[in-house]
Amino acid sequence: IILNPLTLDQFSTLGQQCIEDNPDDVLRVREMLAQNLDYNYELEHLTSVLAGLERLSKGDIDLILLDMGLSDLQGNEAIQVLKKQFPALPIVVLTGTDLEKERGIQALKLGIQDYLVKEEINGPVLARAIRNAKEKKVLDQLKESFIGSVSHEMRTPVTVMSLGLQNLQDGILGPLNEKQAQAVETNLRNAKHLAKLIDDLLDLSRLQSGRAKIGTKGVDLGDLIHEVIRNFPMEGREGGLPIQEVVAASLPAASCDPDLISEVLTNLLSNAVRYARTGIVVKAATLDGEAGPPPRFILTSVANDGPGIPRERLGDLFEKFVQWDRDKRSGNYKGTGLGLAICKEIIERHGGEMGVTSDGERGVEFYFPLPILAG
Repeated sequence: IILNPLTLDQFSTLGQQCIEDNPDDVLRVREMLAQNLDYNYELEHLTSVLAGLERLSKGDIDLILLDMGLSDLQGNEAIQVLKKQFPALPIVVLTGTDLEKERGIQALKLGIQDYLVKEEINGPVLARAIRNAKEKKVLDQLKESFIGSVSHEMRTPVTVMSLGLQNLQDGILGPLNEKQAQAVETNLRNAKHLAKLIDDLLDLSRLQSGRAKIGTKGVDLGDLIHEVIRNFPMEGREGGLPIQEVVAASLPAASCDPDLISEVLTNLLSNAVRYARTGIVVKAATLDGEAGPPPRFILTSVANDGPGIPRERLGDLFEKFVQWDRDKRSGNYKGTGLGLAICKEIIERHGGEMGVTSDGERGVEFYFPLPILAG
Protein backbone atom coordinates (compact mmCIF):
# COMPACT_ATOMS: atom_id res chain seq x y z
CA ILE A 1 0.00 0.00 0.00
CA ILE A 2 1.35 3.37 -0.94
CA LEU A 3 -0.04 6.40 0.84
CA ASN A 4 -0.12 9.92 -0.54
CA PRO A 5 1.89 12.62 1.29
CA LEU A 6 0.51 14.25 4.40
CA THR A 7 1.73 17.14 6.47
CA LEU A 8 0.81 17.66 10.10
CA ASP A 9 -2.11 19.92 9.10
CA GLN A 10 -3.37 17.59 6.33
CA PHE A 11 -4.04 14.47 8.36
CA SER A 12 -7.67 14.24 7.25
CA THR A 13 -7.06 13.06 3.68
CA LEU A 14 -5.08 10.11 2.44
CA GLY A 15 -4.58 8.14 -0.77
CA GLN A 16 -3.35 4.54 -0.85
CA GLN A 17 -1.85 2.13 -3.33
CA CYS A 18 -1.53 -1.60 -2.68
CA ILE A 19 1.47 -3.60 -4.00
CA GLU A 20 0.17 -7.13 -3.53
CA ASP A 21 -0.31 -10.03 -5.97
CA ASN A 22 -2.91 -11.95 -3.92
CA PRO A 23 -6.40 -10.51 -4.51
CA ASP A 24 -7.74 -12.07 -1.29
CA ASP A 25 -5.09 -10.26 0.74
CA VAL A 26 -5.93 -7.01 -1.04
CA LEU A 27 -9.61 -7.42 -0.17
CA ARG A 28 -8.73 -8.14 3.46
CA VAL A 29 -6.52 -5.06 3.64
CA ARG A 30 -9.30 -2.92 2.15
CA GLU A 31 -11.76 -4.13 4.77
CA MET A 32 -9.34 -3.59 7.68
CA LEU A 33 -8.45 -0.08 6.55
CA ALA A 34 -12.08 0.86 5.93
CA GLN A 35 -12.98 -0.15 9.47
CA ASN A 36 -9.96 1.21 11.32
CA LEU A 37 -8.51 4.29 9.61
CA ASP A 38 -10.20 7.40 10.94
CA TYR A 39 -9.42 9.62 7.95
CA ASN A 40 -10.27 9.64 4.25
CA TYR A 41 -8.08 7.68 1.85
CA GLU A 42 -7.95 6.20 -1.65
CA LEU A 43 -6.64 2.67 -2.23
CA GLU A 44 -4.67 1.81 -5.37
CA HIS A 45 -3.67 -1.78 -6.16
CA LEU A 46 -0.55 -2.95 -8.02
CA THR A 47 0.80 -6.47 -8.35
CA SER A 48 4.55 -6.00 -8.88
CA VAL A 49 7.50 -3.92 -7.75
CA LEU A 50 8.03 -2.72 -11.33
CA ALA A 51 4.48 -1.37 -11.48
CA GLY A 52 4.95 0.15 -8.04
CA LEU A 53 8.11 1.96 -9.12
CA GLU A 54 6.33 3.39 -12.14
CA ARG A 55 3.52 4.70 -9.93
CA LEU A 56 5.95 6.02 -7.31
CA SER A 57 7.81 8.00 -9.96
CA LYS A 58 4.70 10.13 -10.47
CA GLY A 59 4.89 11.43 -6.88
CA ASP A 60 2.17 12.08 -4.29
CA ILE A 61 3.19 9.03 -2.29
CA ASP A 62 3.54 8.81 1.47
CA LEU A 63 4.02 5.20 2.61
CA ILE A 64 4.51 1.73 1.12
CA LEU A 65 2.85 -1.43 2.45
CA LEU A 66 4.77 -4.16 0.67
CA ASP A 67 4.18 -7.87 0.21
CA MET A 68 7.42 -9.86 0.67
CA GLY A 69 6.49 -12.50 -1.94
CA LEU A 70 5.80 -10.64 -5.19
CA SER A 71 6.35 -12.33 -8.53
CA ASP A 72 9.05 -10.05 -9.96
CA LEU A 73 11.15 -9.16 -6.90
CA GLN A 74 10.95 -10.78 -3.49
CA GLY A 75 12.05 -10.09 0.05
CA ASN A 76 15.06 -7.90 0.70
CA GLU A 77 15.76 -7.41 -3.01
CA ALA A 78 12.42 -5.64 -3.44
CA ILE A 79 13.12 -3.47 -0.40
CA GLN A 80 16.58 -2.54 -1.65
CA VAL A 81 15.21 -1.49 -5.04
CA LEU A 82 12.50 0.64 -3.45
CA LYS A 83 14.90 2.19 -0.93
CA LYS A 84 17.39 2.99 -3.67
CA GLN A 85 14.85 4.84 -5.80
CA PHE A 86 12.80 6.39 -2.98
CA PRO A 87 14.95 6.42 0.18
CA ALA A 88 12.74 8.86 2.10
CA LEU A 89 9.56 6.76 1.86
CA PRO A 90 8.67 4.62 4.91
CA ILE A 91 7.95 0.95 4.22
CA VAL A 92 5.78 -1.45 6.22
CA VAL A 93 6.32 -5.06 5.12
CA LEU A 94 3.72 -7.86 5.09
CA THR A 95 5.10 -11.38 5.47
CA GLY A 96 3.11 -14.50 4.71
CA THR A 97 4.75 -17.41 6.52
CA ASP A 98 6.97 -18.14 9.50
CA LEU A 99 9.90 -18.50 7.09
CA GLU A 100 9.20 -15.00 5.76
CA LYS A 101 8.99 -13.84 9.35
CA GLU A 102 12.77 -14.24 9.55
CA ARG A 103 13.13 -12.20 6.38
CA GLY A 104 10.93 -9.55 7.95
CA ILE A 105 13.35 -9.24 10.83
CA GLN A 106 16.23 -8.92 8.38
CA ALA A 107 14.26 -6.28 6.49
CA LEU A 108 14.20 -4.08 9.59
CA LYS A 109 17.96 -3.77 9.22
CA LEU A 110 17.43 -2.38 5.71
CA GLY A 111 15.49 0.58 7.08
CA ILE A 112 11.81 -0.44 6.93
CA GLN A 113 9.54 0.94 9.64
CA ASP A 114 7.71 -2.27 10.59
CA TYR A 115 6.79 -5.77 9.47
CA LEU A 116 3.54 -7.68 10.03
CA VAL A 117 2.70 -11.37 9.56
CA LYS A 118 -0.46 -11.59 7.46
CA GLU A 119 -2.04 -14.41 9.45
CA GLU A 120 -1.54 -12.52 12.70
CA ILE A 121 -2.64 -9.00 11.83
CA ASN A 122 -6.04 -7.42 12.39
CA GLY A 123 -7.47 -4.02 11.59
CA PRO A 124 -6.26 -2.13 14.67
CA VAL A 125 -2.75 -3.59 14.34
CA LEU A 126 -2.50 -2.63 10.66
CA ALA A 127 -3.87 0.87 11.29
CA ARG A 128 -1.48 1.40 14.19
CA ALA A 129 1.52 0.28 12.07
CA ILE A 130 0.55 2.76 9.35
CA ARG A 131 0.08 5.60 11.83
CA ASN A 132 3.40 4.85 13.54
CA ALA A 133 5.25 4.72 10.22
CA LYS A 134 3.73 8.02 9.09
CA GLU A 135 4.45 9.73 12.40
CA LYS A 136 8.03 8.45 12.31
CA LYS A 137 8.41 9.83 8.81
CA VAL A 138 7.29 13.29 9.95
CA LEU A 139 9.60 13.16 12.98
CA ASP A 140 12.52 11.95 10.86
CA GLN A 141 11.97 14.79 8.40
CA LEU A 142 11.91 17.35 11.23
CA LYS A 143 15.01 15.83 12.80
CA GLU A 144 16.98 15.70 9.56
CA SER A 145 15.91 19.25 8.70
CA PHE A 146 17.07 20.46 12.11
CA ILE A 147 20.40 18.62 11.88
CA GLY A 148 21.00 19.88 8.37
CA SER A 149 20.13 23.47 9.27
CA VAL A 150 22.25 23.54 12.42
CA SER A 151 25.19 21.85 10.67
CA HIS A 152 25.05 24.31 7.80
CA GLU A 153 24.95 27.29 10.15
CA MET A 154 27.91 25.93 12.14
CA ARG A 155 30.15 25.26 9.16
CA THR A 156 31.21 28.87 8.48
CA PRO A 157 32.14 29.88 12.06
CA VAL A 158 33.99 26.61 12.60
CA THR A 159 35.94 27.16 9.36
CA VAL A 160 36.85 30.70 10.43
CA MET A 161 37.91 29.45 13.86
CA SER A 162 40.08 26.73 12.32
CA LEU A 163 41.79 29.19 9.98
CA GLY A 164 42.50 31.55 12.87
CA LEU A 165 44.02 28.75 14.96
CA GLN A 166 46.05 27.61 11.96
CA ASN A 167 47.42 31.13 11.54
CA LEU A 168 48.43 31.16 15.20
CA GLN A 169 50.15 27.79 14.85
CA ASP A 170 52.00 28.92 11.73
CA GLY A 171 53.32 32.01 13.56
CA ILE A 172 51.65 34.49 11.22
CA LEU A 173 50.46 36.53 14.20
CA GLY A 174 53.74 36.24 16.06
CA PRO A 175 55.73 33.56 17.88
CA LEU A 176 54.14 31.35 20.56
CA ASN A 177 55.79 30.04 23.68
CA GLU A 178 55.66 26.30 24.40
CA LYS A 179 52.54 26.44 26.57
CA GLN A 180 50.68 28.61 24.05
CA ALA A 181 51.70 26.31 21.17
CA GLN A 182 50.32 23.27 23.01
CA ALA A 183 47.02 25.06 23.71
CA VAL A 184 46.68 26.11 20.07
CA GLU A 185 47.48 22.60 18.84
CA THR A 186 44.82 21.09 21.12
CA ASN A 187 42.18 23.60 20.05
CA LEU A 188 43.03 23.21 16.37
CA ARG A 189 42.72 19.44 16.63
CA ASN A 190 39.29 19.80 18.28
CA ALA A 191 38.19 22.36 15.67
CA LYS A 192 39.14 19.98 12.84
CA HIS A 193 37.25 17.17 14.57
CA LEU A 194 34.16 19.40 14.82
CA ALA A 195 34.50 20.41 11.15
CA LYS A 196 34.66 16.72 10.17
CA LEU A 197 31.57 15.98 12.25
CA ILE A 198 29.65 18.81 10.56
CA ASP A 199 30.69 17.62 7.09
CA ASP A 200 29.67 14.05 7.92
CA LEU A 201 26.30 15.19 9.29
CA LEU A 202 25.60 17.17 6.12
CA ASP A 203 26.65 14.25 3.91
CA LEU A 204 24.45 11.83 5.85
CA SER A 205 21.52 14.25 5.80
CA ARG A 206 21.74 14.61 2.01
CA LEU A 207 21.92 10.84 1.53
CA GLN A 208 19.04 10.00 3.85
CA SER A 209 16.80 12.71 2.42
CA GLY A 210 17.42 11.59 -1.15
CA ARG A 211 18.93 14.97 -2.12
CA ALA A 212 22.29 13.38 -2.96
CA LYS A 213 22.35 12.51 -6.65
CA ILE A 214 23.82 9.19 -7.76
CA GLY A 215 25.85 9.66 -10.95
CA THR A 216 25.92 6.02 -12.06
CA LYS A 217 28.24 4.99 -14.88
CA GLY A 218 30.60 2.18 -15.85
CA VAL A 219 33.61 2.12 -13.50
CA ASP A 220 36.77 0.02 -13.48
CA LEU A 221 36.86 -0.92 -9.79
CA GLY A 222 40.46 -2.09 -10.01
CA ASP A 223 41.58 1.34 -11.18
CA LEU A 224 39.34 3.07 -8.63
CA ILE A 225 40.72 1.00 -5.73
CA HIS A 226 44.30 1.63 -6.85
CA GLU A 227 43.67 5.38 -7.11
CA VAL A 228 42.05 5.58 -3.66
CA ILE A 229 44.93 3.69 -2.05
CA ARG A 230 47.53 5.76 -3.92
CA ASN A 231 45.95 9.00 -2.68
CA PHE A 232 45.26 7.75 0.84
CA PRO A 233 46.97 10.07 3.38
CA MET A 234 50.41 8.73 4.23
CA GLU A 235 50.09 9.95 7.82
CA GLY A 236 47.36 7.36 8.29
CA ARG A 237 49.84 4.52 7.70
CA GLU A 238 51.71 4.22 10.95
CA GLY A 239 55.06 2.55 10.50
CA GLY A 240 54.55 2.06 6.79
CA LEU A 241 51.46 -0.12 7.27
CA PRO A 242 51.01 -1.99 3.96
CA ILE A 243 47.75 -1.94 2.02
CA GLN A 244 47.49 -4.95 -0.31
CA GLU A 245 45.32 -4.91 -3.43
CA VAL A 246 43.76 -8.23 -4.50
CA VAL A 247 41.66 -7.48 -7.59
CA ALA A 248 40.44 -10.28 -9.83
CA ALA A 249 41.76 -10.33 -13.37
CA SER A 250 39.44 -9.16 -16.15
CA LEU A 251 36.99 -7.69 -13.66
CA PRO A 252 33.89 -6.37 -15.48
CA ALA A 253 32.88 -2.73 -15.12
CA ALA A 254 30.72 -1.87 -12.14
CA SER A 255 27.66 0.36 -12.37
CA CYS A 256 28.19 2.98 -9.66
CA ASP A 257 29.01 6.57 -8.76
CA PRO A 258 32.84 6.65 -8.61
CA ASP A 259 33.00 9.64 -6.26
CA LEU A 260 30.65 8.08 -3.71
CA ILE A 261 32.34 4.67 -3.89
CA SER A 262 35.70 6.40 -3.41
CA GLU A 263 34.22 7.93 -0.24
CA VAL A 264 33.16 4.47 0.95
CA LEU A 265 36.64 3.03 0.33
CA THR A 266 38.33 5.99 2.02
CA ASN A 267 36.10 5.67 5.09
CA LEU A 268 36.76 1.93 5.32
CA LEU A 269 40.51 2.44 4.92
CA SER A 270 40.51 5.20 7.56
CA ASN A 271 38.75 2.82 9.90
CA ALA A 272 41.13 -0.04 9.09
CA VAL A 273 44.41 1.82 9.62
CA ARG A 274 43.40 2.69 13.17
CA TYR A 275 43.15 -0.97 14.16
CA ALA A 276 45.35 -3.04 11.81
CA ARG A 277 48.37 -4.76 13.38
CA THR A 278 50.38 -5.77 10.33
CA GLY A 279 48.40 -4.74 7.26
CA ILE A 280 45.19 -4.20 5.31
CA VAL A 281 43.80 -6.17 2.35
CA VAL A 282 41.43 -4.68 -0.24
CA LYS A 283 39.74 -7.24 -2.49
CA ALA A 284 37.40 -7.09 -5.48
CA ALA A 285 35.94 -10.08 -7.34
CA THR A 286 32.68 -11.17 -8.94
CA LEU A 287 30.27 -12.96 -6.62
CA ASP A 288 29.82 -15.95 -8.92
CA GLY A 289 32.45 -18.44 -9.97
CA GLU A 290 33.52 -19.34 -13.48
CA ALA A 291 30.74 -21.91 -13.92
CA GLY A 292 27.06 -21.06 -14.08
CA PRO A 293 25.28 -17.90 -15.24
CA PRO A 294 27.12 -14.62 -15.79
CA PRO A 295 27.81 -12.78 -12.52
CA ARG A 296 25.56 -9.86 -11.57
CA PHE A 297 27.62 -8.25 -8.82
CA ILE A 298 31.17 -7.41 -7.81
CA LEU A 299 32.02 -7.86 -4.14
CA THR A 300 34.55 -5.41 -2.69
CA SER A 301 35.99 -5.79 0.81
CA VAL A 302 38.43 -4.06 3.16
CA ALA A 303 39.95 -6.28 5.87
CA ASN A 304 42.36 -5.62 8.72
CA ASP A 305 44.00 -7.94 11.25
CA GLY A 306 43.35 -5.82 14.33
CA PRO A 307 41.24 -6.75 17.35
CA GLY A 308 37.97 -8.48 16.53
CA ILE A 309 34.44 -7.36 17.31
CA PRO A 310 31.90 -9.59 19.10
CA ARG A 311 29.34 -11.00 16.66
CA GLU A 312 26.42 -9.59 18.64
CA ARG A 313 27.77 -6.07 18.13
CA LEU A 314 28.42 -6.26 14.38
CA GLY A 315 24.92 -5.14 13.39
CA ASP A 316 25.23 -1.97 15.48
CA LEU A 317 28.32 -0.66 13.68
CA PHE A 318 26.38 1.02 10.87
CA GLU A 319 24.18 3.05 13.20
CA LYS A 320 24.87 6.76 13.66
CA PHE A 321 27.30 7.70 16.43
CA VAL A 322 28.07 4.06 17.29
CA GLN A 323 31.74 3.30 17.93
CA TRP A 324 33.31 0.08 19.19
CA ASP A 325 36.34 0.63 21.40
CA ARG A 326 38.83 -1.86 19.96
CA ASP A 327 41.57 0.66 19.18
CA LYS A 328 45.01 -0.55 20.15
CA ARG A 329 47.04 1.65 17.81
CA SER A 330 45.85 5.23 17.67
CA GLY A 331 45.82 6.38 21.28
CA ASN A 332 43.41 9.27 21.78
CA TYR A 333 41.81 9.18 18.33
CA LYS A 334 38.11 10.09 18.37
CA GLY A 335 36.09 9.53 15.24
CA THR A 336 32.71 11.07 14.43
CA GLY A 337 30.82 7.78 14.61
CA LEU A 338 29.26 8.56 11.21
CA GLY A 339 31.70 7.08 8.68
CA LEU A 340 30.14 3.61 8.55
CA ALA A 341 26.61 5.05 8.57
CA ILE A 342 27.55 7.10 5.51
CA CYS A 343 29.00 3.99 3.84
CA LYS A 344 25.76 2.13 4.54
CA GLU A 345 23.61 4.87 3.01
CA ILE A 346 25.79 5.10 -0.12
CA ILE A 347 25.73 1.35 -0.75
CA GLU A 348 21.98 1.17 -0.16
CA ARG A 349 21.53 3.96 -2.72
CA HIS A 350 23.38 1.65 -5.12
CA GLY A 351 20.92 -1.16 -4.36
CA GLY A 352 23.27 -3.14 -2.10
CA GLU A 353 23.86 -3.74 1.57
CA MET A 354 26.98 -3.19 3.67
CA GLY A 355 28.21 -6.24 5.56
CA VAL A 356 30.84 -7.03 8.16
CA THR A 357 32.39 -10.21 9.51
CA SER A 358 34.60 -10.92 12.51
CA ASP A 359 35.31 -13.96 14.67
CA GLY A 360 35.31 -11.73 17.74
CA GLU A 361 38.99 -12.37 18.43
CA ARG A 362 41.09 -11.00 15.61
CA GLY A 363 40.37 -9.37 12.29
CA VAL A 364 37.42 -7.49 10.82
CA GLU A 365 36.29 -7.37 7.19
CA PHE A 366 33.79 -4.90 5.74
CA TYR A 367 32.29 -5.72 2.33
CA PHE A 368 29.71 -4.44 -0.15
CA PRO A 369 28.33 -5.52 -3.55
CA LEU A 370 28.02 -3.34 -6.64
CA PRO A 371 26.01 -4.28 -9.74
CA ILE A 372 27.89 -5.11 -12.92
CA LEU A 373 27.28 -2.70 -15.80
CA ALA A 374 24.66 -4.22 -18.11
CA GLY A 375 25.66 -5.00 -21.65
